[in-house]
Amino acid sequence: MNHGLQRYRKAAADLCDVFVHLHVLHAASRNPVDASQLVERLAQRGYKVSNQAMSALLRRFERRGWLSAHKAQKGSVRLFHTTREGNTALQKSKPLVSALFKEISAESAPK
Repeated sequence: MNHGLQRYRKAAADLCDVFVHLHVLHAASRNPVDASQLVERLAQRGYKVSNQAMSALLRRFERRGWLSAHKAQKGSVRLFHTTREGNTALQKSKPLVSALFKEISAESAPK
């Protein structure tokens, strides 16, 4: 594979990371979710995230104070939900995402 294409794919993946992060925080703010549920939810929306990558992201968000986890009643599955800090981060991102969406939508609309 040529290096230009590799750089392009890496840059595109980096951009999608932000959307994955927002999806995770949004889902965890609504209901407790586990890693496999998040991977499946993202796959339904066109993202390719492995279970290992999702687990690493969830641990990182726990360390950052955005998520908290507890064991499900049955089994060893950890369910994640947003903390106050996670909800604050999500709420602060919403007007930024909205403004970006409006700008992108206006540029792509037929004239």
